[in-house]
Amino acid sequence: MLLRAALALVLAAITACSSAHSTPGDAGQDARVDARADAARADARRDTGIDARPDAHVDAGTDARADARADGGAGLDADWLGCDPGWTPMPGIDADLELYYATNPSCLLPIAWESCGTGCQRLVDDSRFQRAMGEGWSDGGRHLFSLVEGNAALRTLDAEIITVIASADGEVRGAWRGSASGDRSRNARVGSVGGGNGWVGMQMPAHRFTAEGNFATYDERLYHAPLDALSRPLDPVLRLAPPVVSVEDTAQFVVASDTTLAAEVQPRGQVLVLEHGVAHWLGGPGSATPATPQQVMVQGRDVYWLDFFESYPGVRLAHGSWSTESEVFYDIPGVDLVGFATDGHDFAWVQGYDYGAGGYSHMELWTAPYTNDKSALAPRKVSDFVSTPRGEIGAGMYATGYFSGSTYVIRLHSLADGSKRDWRVPVGMAIDGGALWVTADEVAFPGRMSIRGQRTIIRLSIADAFTPVP
Repeated sequence: MLLRAALALVLAAITACSSAHSTPGDAGQDARVDARADAARADARRDTGIDARPDAHVDAGTDARADARADGGAGLDADWLGCDPGWTPMPGIDADLELYYATNPSCLLPIAWESCGTGCQRLVDDSRFQRAMGEGWSDGGRHLFSLVEGNAALRTLDAEIITVIASADGEVRGAWRGSASGDRSRNARVGSVGGGNGWVGMQMPAHRFTAEGNFATYDERLYHAPLDALSRPLDPVLRLAPPVVSVEDTAQFVVASDTTLAAEVQPRGQVLVLEHGVAHWLGGPGSATPATPQQVMVQGRDVYWLDFFESYPGVRLAHGSWSTESEVFYDIPGVDLVGFATDGHDFAWVQGYDYGAGGYSHMELWTAPYTNDKSALAPRKVSDFVSTPRGEIGAGMYATGYFSGSTYVIRLHSLADGSKRDWRVPVGMAIDGGALWVTADEVAFPGRMSIRGQRTIIRLSIADAFTPVP
């Protein structure tokens, strides 16, 4: 049996780079390959480097908390960190899995920004760590992100995995430390992370393996908590283990609002929705949306995803909720609907036509005002589309990327009038994935300043960095 002990720092270096540097001709094919990979348990977002994990219980009191910290080594790794993160064993997790949360997470990520060119700021390097970027999202006026870190003095596979959730304004919300990537005896860490409305959803594997590489124990946990609770013990809202799921299944693309947590569960091929600690399954064989779910999104209590059939044409938009069953929300016979995104104000998606060996013959960007009533959906074409059909939405813009010759270009599409603005990635700099957030003032991407540079966040001022496209 294949191990699912995710090699976050290694995989991030490989998949993030390739996701940003596919050619325009490969755009449609890349989108479809991602879905097939998901069905085979090689999830695209999971591979971008989001792996390490939290959990917890409520300690009985001050003495019990102090004892737990002493047993777990409160100052563990303080010599190379130069500070004490307050590592505390997570109650409810067996001690041999060595999973900790930080009571002082700010120790693990000094947040400072420096110029990387006109209208460009980047997260300052921290020489203590090797890094991989995780997820990012806008939450009101906050710009939130997750990243994965390991001791820079160790080989990647020997470095214990630390996941940090922070906001761009300088506040570190939470951090967790799990097993090293190369540890073949266990997999205990944070996996997929997503959030919204002041809350965060997280997936955490806490597995053991035999010497032969089979599961000795299987325990996958889901957490749903407000941002201000992440440096305290948490209880899981659901534990995924047989007979609820098989040991082949894992939760991917975790997303959350203040009421709802949702995730793909692959290769089961269903969407899991959680409210009040109760699970509800959407999609799958026998439902109105039987194909492989991809790209799960949540807005309030509404859940959207792409219902992705293997053969062309076969990508359509699906919808459901904790209190309803799945439905086909939008479908155009003979056309793939890909790159779907929503910010709760607008929908945006790419329509791909005549898919073949070279990708789609042509693509179009479409939009509609947000609604959870499919009969009220009012699609409108924005413009023809030549970028990779994956993007993020915010403030009436759809952000994506494409190659112009050998130069990678970040493009912003106005959903109102179809106008476009570009930022050309400077020589030597690299963009490692899709947009982390898009606001009226800025767009942010994961990237590097050089081919061997530390992975970082690149924030681009829309007014200063981008040039209108004639």
